[in-house]
Parts: sequence; C-alpha cells; structure tokens
Amino acid sequence: MKAILVFIDGTICDASQRYHLGIGTPEFYRREEMLKDAAVPGSVQCLQELAQRYQLIYIGARPVSTLPYTEEWLAQSGFPKGHICLGETPAERLALVRDLREKFDFVAGVGDRWDDNQLHLEIGCLSIILQEHAGDWAGVPQRILNYQRRQPVVTTMLKRKSIRRYLPEAPPDEIIETIVRAGQQAPFAGQMGSVLLARNKPNPYHAPLLFTICVDLHRLELIMARRGWKLAMNNLSILFFGIQDAALMAENMVIAAESVGLGSCFLGGTPYEADRIIKEYRLPKRVFPLVQLVMGYPAEDPPPRPRYPLDYALFEDAYPELSEELVARAMKEMDEGYLKQDYYRNLDAMVELEGGQEERYTYDNYSWTEHMSRKWGQWFRSADELLEQLRICGFEISTGSEETRAAKSSENEG
Repeated sequence: MKAILVFIDGTICDASQRYHLGIGTPEFYRREEMLKDAAVPGSVQCLQELAQRYQLIYIGARPVSTLPYTEEWLAQSGFPKGHICLGETPAERLALVRDLREKFDFVAGVGDRWDDNQLHLEIGCLSIILQEHAGDWAGVPQRILNYQRRQPVVTTMLKRKSIRRYLPEAPPDEIIETIVRAGQQAPFAGQMGSVLLARNKPNPYHAPLLFTICVDLHRLELIMARRGWKLAMNNLSILFFGIQDAALMAENMVIAAESVGLGSCFLGGTPYEADRIIKEYRLPKRVFPLVQLVMGYPAEDPPPRPRYPLDYALFEDAYPELSEELVARAMKEMDEGYLKQDYYRNLDAMVELEGGQEERYTYDNYSWTEHMSRKWGQWFRSADELLEQLRICGFEISTGSEETRAAKSSENEG
C-alpha cells in the first residue's frame, strides 16, 4: 500500500490556543494543554477517506516525549491510525524521513510550510502545501489521484538504481526498439548520438544486452557533404555538443528501460577502450564511443543509492559560499547512506592506495567520499591516453584555430 506523509503541527493541528504559553516551553507541551488543540477543519474527514486507500504516516515538530499525548489527541479528534514520527528540529525531521523512505512507498506529502516541502522532495513524492490552520482539505484526494495518473515517469526516475545482476532472458525486439526510440527523442544539438547493440556479448555483469552510445559525426558529415558543406567547427567544440547529445540519449534509454521493468548499469571507462571498440564494431572515423550500457531483466532489487541533500545541489540566483557545516553534512549523509547499505563491502570495491600509502580504512568505515577522493585523486593524471583514443577516432584536439596554426607555421617558415 502506498503511503502519505502528513505533517501534524499547523497542517492538521491548530495549536494557537497554546501560543500564550510560549512555543517550545515545558508548559506548551503539557498533556492537558495539548489535548485542547483543535483539528484543522476538513482534515479529519479527508484523512479518513485517504486511509481507506493509503497508509498514513504522521510527522510532527514536537519532542519525542509528547508521543503519548500526540497519539491521544489524534484518537480523540477522530483521525485514523497511522505511524507517528516526532522531531523538534528540521534536521531531526529530515533524518526521520530518510529512514521512512526506506520503509514506505510515498505517493504524497501534506504540510503547511516550505520546510515540509523539503521533506517531500527528500522522499520523492507529490508535495501539497496548505494554508496553516485553514487548509483546503476538500481538494486533497483529487490532487493525489491526478498526480498518480500522471506521475509514473517521476517515480521511475526517483527510484532508479544501477543493476549488476541480470536474468539470462533477453527482452523482445519490440521493447529494445522502443527503448532506443525513446533515446532518440532526447533533446539534441545535432542528433550526434548513435547506438551500437550487441546481444549476449561478454560484459562485466553478464547482462543479455550491451549498448554502446557514441558521439557520431560521421553521419552528420555525410549529410553536410550532400548539401555541399564541410564541417568548420573545431573538434573540441563539436565534441562537447556531441557528448551532450549522446549522454542525453543514453539517459533517456535508461529511464525508458526502467519504465518497462528492465535494469541497467553504465560502464564509464568506455572512452579509454575506443581502440578496441573501433575494431570490434568496425567503426568509421569520426565516431567516438562515449559510454556503454548493460541492460536486462534484474536479478536483484537494491535500494536507490544516496544522493547529496538538495541544498548541496540546487542553488538559486547565485552560487553560494559553501560553508564547512554544509560540506560536512553533505559528506555525512552520503557516507552514512552508503554504509547503511553496506555498498562497498558487498561489491568488494575499495580503491587501492598508490605510492605505498598505508591503508587505514576497512569496510566498516570506507564509504562514498573516501572512494570518490581516491578515484579522482589518483587516476588519469595525464590526458594523453584519452587524447590518443580521440585521435584514433579521427578527433585531433589542439589549441588555437586552423587559421592561427597556419599563420604561425608561415611565420616560422619565413
């Protein structure tokens, strides 16, 4: 059964009769005072209706010690039963919902403040923000129903995770063609993405399908030649546009696959294997393999991997000064999330230290931030290997325009 997160204070509970006692004081949280609170008009009837189809999870901005009084007030007010979580601070409530999202499949959250909206974003559901103490509860059930009718794409995206174990059965051709067609419908600069498909080819996760998504200028240049044109844009610029096209195409394919019950996993080292892929697939010049994608029916169902908190990813109007506190909190959430899933232990994926450094981590404390730091702090120090792979594909990367290089060459000759 899908769940709905319902905020208590201000959303279904009008505690204004206690305000004179001082919000947060011991007197404010006395049982006899809390039981005098009024239910927001329409909230009881609405939640009784929703409880017939959804599991209700109540969350409140109050001390955990008030849990018995909260349960008593909900019952005496006529609210349906539901799981209750209490946290006085926004940070406490954020931690609560992160735990709840592992246990419940939320379709909506109902609150009355921006803080509540942040909780709803964290669990990836419809966010309904009503007026404090006077919300329009009559329209809530229809809003949730309308959302459910149109939200499968968002749900699919928020629940996506990499799959590394697959069933041997391959999807039918119609499904494969639909996935690639969905990839083609991604936004593009010049349709500079093309797809190679190999069935039952050896791959790290034994998936039945292996896609290679390429930056493909070969097709574009054939079209331009028929129009009497030659490509004038420098290789670096056209590669950036092509990478956008191919990456967006690949992501569309992933979401399309998820929507029809398939799993997938990107193989990010593809650009460094371009020479091998060229021979294997007989690629013409001006086609660069950007990323490979294994795909098939999942033989596992891991939870979605943690992500940065929203305030470490979304910056409005200007890029902020990232405080030590914010960086530390983002690191803590990522590390604790991966440790909770035992992610690196299950994969046996600890990056080795180079240069004789002493290993001080075990899988008990080795997590995402250390893993990322070791990868990007040790690997691929030189661009030479990647530049060579690009050259093999017909992309010479150098500084300056052809005209500038020609002029310099003439000056040298003189």
